[in-house]
Amino acid sequence: MIHFAILNATLILNKFSVDFTARNAEKEWKFLFLQFEDVVPLTVDAGISLWKVLRLHLTAATFEYVKSCKSYDEAVAEVKEVYVKPKKETEIRTPLLEYSGLTLQEAFG
Repeated sequence: MIHFAILNATLILNKFSVDFTARNAEKEWKFLFLQFEDVVPLTVDAGISLWKVLRLHLTAATFEYVKSCKSYDEAVAEVKEVYVKPKKETEIRTPLLEYSGLTLQEAFG
């Protein structure tokens, strides 16, 4: 999924339209946010509210989570809370177990 387009030599980000329940929601949010933080300084005049610019790139569904936020940082934290899920301990350890060749019982039993 491409999140930006080049129009008249200006970078334009597309709206973030990923459902938070999608398997790739966290990855898509992190990628869009990285692009947002890279593109905005190149295309937006200093002094313009990042919160206002961010709102332009959210769909109505995503905006519902941040509509009561008063600042850019608060809105970003809120979107991260919705889209970035904490890793379960077993999700973190499983790749290590696969690498070592141990079973869960052998490792933690």
